[in-house]
Amino acid sequence: MKLHSPTPRRSGMSILEVLIATAIFLMALAGLSQLMSLSTYLALETNYSNEATRLAQGKMNEFVSGIQSLQGQGETPFEEDPTWSWSAECQADGTVSNLSTVTVKITRKRTDGTTFEAELKQMVMDPSSKGAVESSSSSSSSGTTTPAGGN
Repeated sequence: MKLHSPTPRRSGMSILEVLIATAIFLMALAGLSQLMSLSTYLALETNYSNEATRLAQGKMNEFVSGIQSLQGQGETPFEEDPTWSWSAECQADGTVSNLSTVTVKITRKRTDGTTFEAELKQMVMDPSSKGAVESSSSSSSSGTTTPAGGN
């Protein structure tokens, strides 16, 4: 008579292996969530930096073109986006007349209560002191023109 051998054990994972795998997965998930949080913060800071640069350059162009006078300006919100504000400091250069150093400071209040700040500094000639260019267009033309491709 032949005895049947016990059924072979099924290969599978033990409960200990499942617990270790779950612990590894949860630690990786915690690390990934920290990375996502950090990347979101850095993306927001980059967006703030780009927007502040755009606004500061626009405001500096107003000083260069003469729209804004070369005088200091206190904290003023932007018309197009009141969450941003700007201030300007203008210092006359002592060696060159009509030359000023203009510093435009851009600020924004973050949701956590801190403030984002950016600054742009540039030397600007006083637009009101620039001389007008005289044009003498009293030249007369007394020639004949021929159409292209024919006489």
